[in-house]
Amino acid sequence: MNKKLLIFSILITGLIGFGNFSCKKKQGSYIVEGIITDKTFNTGMANLSLTVEVQEAGQTSYSVHSTITTDANGKYSLEVERGLIDKIRVSGTKTNYFPVEFVLPVSLLSVEQTTILNFGTTAKAWARLIFVHQAGNANAELQYTKTDGKQDCAECCPKSTQSLFGFVNDTVICVNDGNTFYSYNYSIVGTPTLNSMQCYTPAFDTGQVILNY
Repeated sequence: MNKKLLIFSILITGLIGFGNFSCKKKQGSYIVEGIITDKTFNTGMANLSLTVEVQEAGQTSYSVHSTITTDANGKYSLEVERGLIDKIRVSGTKTNYFPVEFVLPVSLLSVEQTTILNFGTTAKAWARLIFVHQAGNANAELQYTKTDGKQDCAECCPKSTQSLFGFVNDTVICVNDGNTFYSYNYSIVGTPTLNSMQCYTPAFDTGQVILNY
């Protein structure tokens, strides 16, 4: 074979090989692993089904990529092919637990190494708040404000001050983290009354506190 032709052939073969290598590099995957923890009982959340979704570049909605399940120790592992995506969202629910959800911007991930991300959630409980005012000042105004309890969840009772007027016999149910306390401060407008109430909320159960005023 002509010497120049042989060199040209080698160069072409090398370029083809380099091109294949580059394509494989671009087609890498993001791998994320970790443990989902039941923070109420300090154990891994076994057999929890998780939905993996991706948000494509320039989009605001997510599309389902896959479904994975944690093992007996709460460990999960997911793999998403590198592409034109901005974010990965992982979510799951279990009866009487607060939802698991976390979002991973791909700018924080790498196809070179596995990303480790642990996450946790808590068991649900409930606080039954009973307010009773059936005698005395018919114009009494009670104000109460949550001081301890689950905050900023879709089911949570508001953290702003609440008011009750006149004679009442009302019940309010507030979701809370299991095995913790729920408490509030209260006052009666126009009087020196200022106090607090508290109850313990066992996991998967309801604590109760009654205020007679």
